[in-house]
Parts: sequence; structure tokens; C-alpha cells
Amino acid sequence: MGAGRSRVGLGRRRRRRRRRRRRRRRRRRRRRRRRRRRRRRRRGGGGGGGGGGEEEEEEEEEEEEEEEEEEEEERRRRRRRRRRRRRRREEEEEEEEEEEEEEEEEEEEEEEEEEEEEEEEEEEEEEEEEEEETGFAAARLRREKSS
Repeated sequence: MGAGRSRVGLGRRRRRRRRRRRRRRRRRRRRRRRRRRRRRRRRGGGGGGGGGGEEEEEEEEEEEEEEEEEEEEERRRRRRRRRRRRRRREEEEEEEEEEEEEEEEEEEEEEEEEEEEEEEEEEEEEEEEEEEETGFAAARLRREKSS
């Protein structure tokens, strides 16, 4: 049933996917750049006694946790979208099936009505023929009596 509308949607979906991929790539690149910069700073960290590495390690751990949370959130969003799409698709299919069933029922009812009308017409024709025959017979009887 849905052959007409599918073409339009495909292009949009592809474009959206590409945009999402680009955004994700950009985010990942930015994160990597930030990490590299911070690591460089850490390596060259504080004069004397190799100072100040602990704070930066904590920062890095926090960053990684944040990234993991963001990725998890993204996965949840994708799952929700998939579920919504699946639900929508199933609902549309159910509606189409119901419409088809209704159409079939209507067609069956129309066919039954046509058959009933044809039967009624045949019965009327048979009755008319019988009336004609009985009429002729009655006329014949009258003729025979009078003669």
C-alpha cells in the first residue's frame, strides 16, 4: 500500500543520519583534542618533584565518566526512537489491515445484495411466467366450456 510515500522519506532519513554521524564525529574529535591538550600539559607538569599529577588524573576520570554517560544517553535516545518508529509502523500496518478488512466486508455485502436482487428478479420472472401460463390455461378452459 505505501509504495508512493516511501521514496520521499528515504532521502530525509539518509540526510538526518549523515548529519548525526557528522555531529558525533565532531564531538569525538573535540573530546580527543581536549584530552591530548590536557595530557601534554600533564606531561610537562609543574617544576620540581614532578608536581600536580593527581588532580589532573581525577579530571581525566571525571571526563571519561561524563563521556560514558553521554554515550549511554545517546544509546537510550536511539532505543526510544527505534521503539517509537516500530510502534508507529505497527499501528500503521494494523490500520491498513483494518481498512482492507472493512473494504472486503463491504464488497462481500455488496455481492450478497446483488445476489439477493438477482434471485428476487428470477422469482418475479418465474411468477409472471406462471401467471401467464395459468392465464392461458384458464382462457383455454373457458373456450372449451363455451364450445
